[in-house]
Amino acid sequence: MGHVTIWCPIYYLSETNEDTVLGIDGGDGSYNVINEHESVASVTFTDDVNGYQRIKIHPLAEGETIVKVMDGSGEETQLRITVKGRR
Repeated sequence: MGHVTIWCPIYYLSETNEDTVLGIDGGDGSYNVINEHESVASVTFTDDVNGYQRIKIHPLAEGETIVKVMDGSGEETQLRITVKGRR
């Protein structure tokens, strides 16, 4: 079984119009992203920087989603993204 790390960002629709960009480090470089609830947040690959693949997170609607980032060997990291209307 692969190593699992959970990072839990919280977004507030009333406070943010900006995307979050995260770099992916480790693994074999053959990355795949699975987003459990695409209606809550969009998660897309964006430009590489200094050889690091990056993903962009954009909150869309209130709710929660789990995003799995996996490499070709099956190692994975999970992101639990929460989007709220306001504080």
